[in-house]
Amino acid sequence: MKILDFKKILRYFDKYSGWKITVVAFLALSLLLIIINYYIYSDLEKNIARPFDAEVEIQTLKRELLTKVLSDLREKEKRFEQSSLLKPEISDPSS
Repeated sequence: MKILDFKKILRYFDKYSGWKITVVAFLALSLLLIIINYYIYSDLEKNIARPFDAEVEIQTLKRELLTKVLSDLREKEKRFEQSSLLKPEISDPSS
């Protein structure tokens, strides 16, 4: 028992159907090239997108850190102002 019997396959192509074989071969080759290009460019797209995503993530983290530092400084400044207002003034006893 043969898996591929070429005599059965070739009888579908008579001597005037050489163009059919050419068209089928061209379509198969085109499909193969499309699949290979899709695989290559989808893999490249993932690799190219990673640095951009990392750069965006770095900028976001910098912005969040700067916001946190500034808010902490504002809180400390408010506490300092409040503590300086609450301190009683010491009068000079010699006067």
